[in-house]
Amino acid sequence: MNITIQDKTLAEANDLIAGDRHNDYGPATENFKRTAELLNAFLSNKLSAKLTESDVAQIMILVKVARNACAPKRDSFVDIAAYAALAEQCRVHFGQGGKDSE
Repeated sequence: MNITIQDKTLAEANDLIAGDRHNDYGPATENFKRTAELLNAFLSNKLSAKLTESDVAQIMILVKVARNACAPKRDSFVDIAAYAALAEQCRVHFGQGGKDSE
């Protein structure tokens, strides 16, 4: 069985979500919830709507995209895959809109 680059990237992203980062910082959904609360307080006079936990995960994707624009690195792509999975987890866990295509 050939392991593709995609398989390797997604497996590594899954390891990040369930491994050391989870052990160090707790569930990502709860971390994104705290981050959203802090950002909403900090940006309260600038936002017309509050940021959600899923928004935080997507913002982290944008940070990685911005970094890749200057210096693309494999670990940034792994992180993007992990943040995309976590954005979906937050969307479902917190009921943050959108439609499922299943």
